[in-house]
Amino acid sequence: MRRLGPTLAAFFSALTVATTQLPARGQQPAPADPRVANHLAGWERTMGALVNFSAKFELVRTDNVFKKERHYEGSVLCMKPNYALLAINSTSDKSDYESFLSNGKSVYHYDTPKKTITEFKLNAAGAADNLMLEFLGGMKAADAQKRFRMQVLSDDAAKDPNYVILAIEPLLARDKQEFLQARLALLAPTNVARLPAYLPATVWLQQPNGNTELWKLKNHTTNSPGVDTKYFEFKGPIQGWQFQQAPAAPPRP
Repeated sequence: MRRLGPTLAAFFSALTVATTQLPARGQQPAPADPRVANHLAGWERTMGALVNFSAKFELVRTDNVFKKERHYEGSVLCMKPNYALLAINSTSDKSDYESFLSNGKSVYHYDTPKKTITEFKLNAAGAADNLMLEFLGGMKAADAQKRFRMQVLSDDAAKDPNYVILAIEPLLARDKQEFLQARLALLAPTNVARLPAYLPATVWLQQPNGNTELWKLKNHTTNSPGVDTKYFEFKGPIQGWQFQQAPAAPPRP
């Protein structure tokens, strides 16, 4: 099935910057940039204060071989500790639609072209190594630094008051299966919209096959009243669709 890349993932602008290099095998990683640690601490505070989060987004998927772009739009709604609803719609083909639902016990993938619903059971901790759910649950800054090599590309408020931009590369084998490199733009504490600092704004990522995804988030809302578990209830199989269970861990939107 199609996987969607890291941290909600999603979400970030196209940034043409040189990619950082991982240390050679056996070589110790360079000391963490204190600016990275400072921004991760701010991100951890923001995520720790969230009860729920929602946003609209635009998504562009680019094929590495044919350089063909596919355009999508959609929305995401998340609630702690591990509830999520993600919908992705093609802007040119109404039949190209998929969604993900996490009800705290399982992740359900709705694939409209195939007319299938695939259930991925969560583990006892409710995450099953799912980056999106770990992100929502408030992945600790220290854990993020163990899993990813990060570099600050831009955080000068005088030049750009709206965004803190990071380059990210995975260090663990399981994360390298999801993406090779990413550019992440978080809302800066000085953002002119006065939205909570360190919410995700845009993300560009490159997958192992060379394909790229560009996510742009908008209309952020946080801690909206009235959002509860009923928003994330699984309604059961759809008539005419095939319902199936997957033995593997859930996908990582």
